[in-house]
Amino acid sequence: MYIWGSTANGKMGVSRDNIEVPTEVCWQEKELDDDQVELRTVILRDEMKRPSNSINKIRCIEWGEEHGLLLDKKGRLFGMGRTNQGLLGLEDREFDDIVTNPK
Repeated sequence: MYIWGSTANGKMGVSRDNIEVPTEVCWQEKELDDDQVELRTVILRDEMKRPSNSINKIRCIEWGEEHGLLLDKKGRLFGMGRTNQGLLGLEDREFDDIVTNPK
């Protein structure tokens, strides 16, 4: 997948400010406590190989102004970006609470 544009508030799961040209990315799975899974966005550079534990079966991606959602073929939904006003389906949190790795 390729992403570009504003990455403000972690909505694309990357910590860089903006991505000005289409840039290939993939997501690596990381197991957390309580059977939770977090994704780490990997920016693929030049002939870099895709990590072995990367997800390659994304069914749907949706980005808003301040958040993003990924749905994989296993039916898992991952959210990233601002958490205020229920943007990620989480309890209302402080305005500056940001999820930068899709969870």
